[in-house]
Amino acid sequence: MRTKEQQIQISVQAFVELYKLIIVLEDYELDQNIRSRIQSLEKVVENKMEAIARRQAFTEYKTAEPSTEDREAKRQKYLELVGVHKDWRSQKETSH
Repeated sequence: MRTKEQQIQISVQAFVELYKLIIVLEDYELDQNIRSRIQSLEKVVENKMEAIARRQAFTEYKTAEPSTEDREAKRQKYLELVGVHKDWRSQKETSH
C-alpha cells in the first residue's frame, strides 16, 4: 500500500525565490548527480507554478462581475490553462 507523501507549505514569495535559484544553478558546471537532482526539482517547481497560475486564473474568473465580457475573458483564460480545447468550450458560461 502506497502512503501519501507528506506536504509542507511555504509562502509564494519563498517559492518564487526557490524557482529563481533553480534557474540560476542551471548556469553552473555541476556534477551529473547534482544536475539530475536540480532537473528533477525544476520539474516539480514548474508544475507547482503552473498550478498556482491555474488557481489564480480560476479565482479571477469566479470573482469577476457576473455577466461581463471581463468575466468571460477570464473564464476562457482559465479553460486554456487547464487544457480544455477551444472546440470543447461553450461560448458563454452556463449556470446550473
